[in-house]
Amino acid sequence: YFPASLSFYRTTATLNFTKSNTAVIGAPGVEIRRNSGTGQLFTFANNVTDVVVSDIKFHQVISPAGAFIAMGLGQSNIRINFVRCWFEAEGAQVVLQTWNGTRTVLAAGNVNKNVTFRDCVIDGTGAFSTAPNTVSATGVNIAFEHCLFINAIATGAHLVLQGLGRKDLDGPFLVSDSHFEAGTGTWRPLIIQQIYGAIIKGNVIRSTQGILITQNGDYPASAGPNFDVNILGNVIEIDNTGQVGQNGIELATPTTGTDVLLRGSIVGNQIGTVGVPSSGSPQGVGIYGGLYNTTFSDNVFNNWTWVFSFNYATVLRVIIKGNHLHGGTLTGGSNSIQGSVTPTGPVFIQGNIDNSNNGINLPGGSFSGFFFYQNRGFNPQGVAAITPGASPYTYTNNDGVPEEVHIDGGTVTTVAKNAITLYSFGGAAARCAVWLEPGEALTVTYTVVPVVNKDRK
Repeated sequence: YFPASLSFYRTTATLNFTKSNTAVIGAPGVEIRRNSGTGQLFTFANNVTDVVVSDIKFHQVISPAGAFIAMGLGQSNIRINFVRCWFEAEGAQVVLQTWNGTRTVLAAGNVNKNVTFRDCVIDGTGAFSTAPNTVSATGVNIAFEHCLFINAIATGAHLVLQGLGRKDLDGPFLVSDSHFEAGTGTWRPLIIQQIYGAIIKGNVIRSTQGILITQNGDYPASAGPNFDVNILGNVIEIDNTGQVGQNGIELATPTTGTDVLLRGSIVGNQIGTVGVPSSGSPQGVGIYGGLYNTTFSDNVFNNWTWVFSFNYATVLRVIIKGNHLHGGTLTGGSNSIQGSVTPTGPVFIQGNIDNSNNGINLPGGSFSGFFFYQNRGFNPQGVAAITPGASPYTYTNNDGVPEEVHIDGGTVTTVAKNAITLYSFGGAAARCAVWLEPGEALTVTYTVVPVVNKDRK
């Protein structure tokens, strides 16, 4: 037990927790601080279990060269719980980490498990481009609940959930009911790198950049995708004032042509942006890597230039359903769906409210791979003419919506679908209609071309 208002200063030595089945309890004003020297402020020895640390401020003032780790765990630590603690570091340091710095060689038996931070303040800096990050979490069952993340600096990140693409080392993670407050410069509140399992739930995030889901690019490990990432019921607000437009959620890879997320759910979030960027187009969800088996549902997207932006073709089995797709006018217009490429699909877009200025904008107007159903503000698309080619003429529905194709007049022999004749006119004038779902086709055989129109729903 530490008495109230005690300040405990370290110089060159590291405070090392070695005993299992221990409670380390402080009181208001208790501070463990380092003003000089090198190395960590505190660490845990290997194989420590069942420890509670509460009501203590850990403060690393110095920033010596190479002292990137202010506070950390060793190996094989199980059931370590921090309650009402304050972790503060200054300079280009990690405030705390849940691995021992050699995680590329950790065996499954050496991983830290069941580590919880509850009602804590994470106050510090990071340099994501040059050093480990503000809070670097790797392990099994790592949780941050009711925490406050503050004071990240330029190029930093408040919290990084990192892995090596190994199920026995990399999750699950829980980040819930916490608050991420903007620091100075461009920083990210949360980076998710090559993990198995995360629930990001009920947080308030106000930042100058959004959540990044990416591969493991800053440590010597083979790059790989993330699995089972769930982002649920958060309030995310990105301040784009005076900067190049930043995205709410960005799925990107350091290596072109690779996958970023194989299973995920982004459900029930409010994701918005404020302020006018100096350039660029802020995107609610920017997709720059392979995306599979992921659902976006019941979210409110507010004021984005592009709500969903598809910039990578390998997008398979993705559902966008029941969202409010509100595009803003920060850069003169908005699209609910924007793309530099058309996804391979299938991408199901159903039951959304489309409140953008310009709706859908894809290369060449191609909706191949998309399935649009009952989206207010987009469906129905209405009637458009089809110009038949030479007989036998095959028309394929690449409009991404169900449609009824009407064939009238001409001298028509047959109208077929799936190589089965639906109508036989024997060289007379045609009058019929055929229903086509996206991707389906019909074939008309004629000697005099009929009038063909499609009624797009």
